[in-house]
Amino acid sequence: MVTDALGFNIEIDSVYGYSKRANGVVTVIVGSVIAVNEEKRTVTLKVESKGCAIYGNPVKEEKGEFRNSNITANSIFKLENSNNNY
Repeated sequence: MVTDALGFNIEIDSVYGYSKRANGVVTVIVGSVIAVNEEKRTVTLKVESKGCAIYGNPVKEEKGEFRNSNITANSIFKLENSNNNY
């Protein structure tokens, strides 16, 4: 079984998130797990929400359709979603 950043088993169709930072820009990704690769310990997220911020400013949500995201399993954490309000 593949585990997330907190050591919990990753569940297909559950909502997870992660952030990455580069050159002062933070990007936040939220999506549902659609695939788990146990051999490579990676997951594929169907991205449902994405936003960016520069140097501590509030995250601004991006609009549009997003490509799926492939990420190492130990980089994501599960989110509780109420009314699909991410």
